Amino acid sequence: MEIEHICANCFAFVSPARWGLGYKLCLSCGEKFAKGEPLPKPKKIPLTPEEIKVANEIRQIEAEVRKKKAQKLSEQIERARKKEKQKEWDRLKKKYGEK
Repeated sequence: MEIEHICANCFAFVSPARWGLGYKLCLSCGEKFAKGEPLPKPKKIPLTPEEIKVANEIRQIEAEVRKKKAQKLSEQIERARKKEKQKEWDRLKKKYGEK
């Protein structure tokens, strides 16, 4: 079974020989890119309802992970602030004597 290589821009098939040389664009897109012409907008790949569902689940999981990381960072910052306040309080108590 031969692996099919897809153009990074238009999703057309790229020949294995061209791909092997390191080209990730099809001949048409590669020629336009070399001439400095604007590349055509990429085609949209139609997704099945199942693929859309999976993509949405992935986005939701990524959002939850970002939220948890932000919450953890916020907690770490709060602990550091409390620690600094305690250090300052201890320094003042030591300087002026505990009353």
